[in-house]
Amino acid sequence: FDEAFTSLICSCISSAGSVNSSDLQALGQFLPESSRDRLLGALADALQQARASELQEILEAADMVTLPLHQTSEVELQQRLSAFDDFVGRLCQTNGKATRPSVVTI
Repeated sequence: FDEAFTSLICSCISSAGSVNSSDLQALGQFLPESSRDRLLGALADALQQARASELQEILEAADMVTLPLHQTSEVELQQRLSAFDDFVGRLCQTNGKATRPSVVTI
């Protein structure tokens, strides 16, 4: 997946937004067959509209981003946000032992 994705983004950057259909199809093999055409069409549209600087930022951030392996539900999203909120709350508690962090990088 990473190789196909990187190739697709790089080809879009070098060709000023033109989407290479073979790169797009290589990435498509990782998508569910039932929605592959729709997803690839939406991706192609997004890539054509993106500026080269935006695509470069995606490449540079690729090792910092993970995509969900499944479609999340509203309940699951709320649970994860709640857990994150609890984590930040605990991190920022001083309890007289330490000072609050000035920066939190997730």
